[in-house]
Amino acid sequence: MWNSTSAVAGKPPTMQRLTGDGLLNDAPAFSPGGTRIAYSAARDGNVEIYLANADGSGAVNISNNAAWDDYPAWAADGKQIVFSSNRDGPFKLYVMNANGSGLRMLTSGPAWDTTPAWSPDGKRIAFASDRAGRFQIFTINADGTGLSGVTVHPHSSIFPSWSPDGRSLVFQTYRDQSALQNDDANQDRDYEIFACSADGSGLRQLTDNRFADIQPVWSPDGKRIAFASDRNGTYHIYVMDADGANVSANTQGPGAFVAPRWAP
Repeated sequence: MWNSTSAVAGKPPTMQRLTGDGLLNDAPAFSPGGTRIAYSAARDGNVEIYLANADGSGAVNISNNAAWDDYPAWAADGKQIVFSSNRDGPFKLYVMNANGSGLRMLTSGPAWDTTPAWSPDGKRIAFASDRAGRFQIFTINADGTGLSGVTVHPHSSIFPSWSPDGRSLVFQTYRDQSALQNDDANQDRDYEIFACSADGSGLRQLTDNRFADIQPVWSPDGKRIAFASDRNGTYHIYVMDADGANVSANTQGPGAFVAPRWAP
């Protein structure tokens, strides 16, 4: 897991390595204020949620369960973390205090609920769920009530991210020509990035190519979106304007880079 600054004047970004155990470290999420990072890691034999200082030091396992715990996201006040776990069957959303205490189950039922994102005002959580068949984007109140569908499409939409004003969502979706032809063999490389209002209206496509554009996240100022793409042969981090214009690479060189996050 790495931290980087944006590329300037064509120069490569400055990189800082935050983890170095050679195991899976994924889905980082900066706390409000940027002093801590929650992320998932497989260093204890299974995937757990860890909490560390922003420089990667002082990492502590805060989920401590034999199940797979993944995709942490912070509440706006920095006091709670929502995440996805299969500790009670299919993946569901859970909320806990930032120290791992006060665990509560947020969603229930036979569906798979994952990739949660807390709204900037702390009132709603967006997530992906297959409760309607293929994965679609839904939102719920922070207490688990008020389920509402955002996307409706025959093919998958996942990894929602809120705009800073809480009015819009950006997400990755599989709905291009190969999706329409039901060509599942191409699914992983044909994701595109779309945005819409938080109620699902005003849908707009931001990327359009034959490669995978995935895991979009809105910048804190609302002007840009970072995402991962394999459009140059391996996954790297890219940044574009919020309307999809002015795409530029943020990482380069050997290796693959995914799961971008903005520091506050």
